[in-house]
Amino acid sequence: MAWHDAAQRSVRSRAAAEVTSVDLLTRYPAATLPTVPRVPSSSTASISTTRPIRHPLKHEQAIVKLRRELIPLQQLEATKGRLLTMAETKKVGAIPDLIDEIEQLENDSRAWFEDDTEFNARCDTVANAAVKLVQKSQKAAAKKKGGSGGGGGWKTAR
Repeated sequence: MAWHDAAQRSVRSRAAAEVTSVDLLTRYPAATLPTVPRVPSSSTASISTTRPIRHPLKHEQAIVKLRRELIPLQQLEATKGRLLTMAETKKVGAIPDLIDEIEQLENDSRAWFEDDTEFNARCDTVANAAVKLVQKSQKAAAKKKGGSGGGGGWKTAR
């Protein structure tokens, strides 16, 4: 029985020694508690400046290539006010095939345990990169086309 009495005494002493947060708040009102200023540590500063790792899609290069082909065709399809030529109509007819191929490559690039929001964010990043590339190439083509306007740059006075 001696061991039983000793075990009960140790349980009682632990229970008496335990102080809960409720006990602390009743003993010390919030006005008397010292406040510790939060100073950002060097690790939080480095975390806030660090860029996260971006895992590229498995078929990212092929998707960008197909999207670069698709964007001008969608712009051609959206033109209003004129009829398309036969060649342009054939090009526009290839849009569903391009979209299907892009979707197939994107689904093949999906990670095992990736949820829809993460996957869609990765796909949108690739799509936005392709749009920027197309816009950059269109600006360069327009600049090149506008700069070589016949006559070799010489103007005559009238």
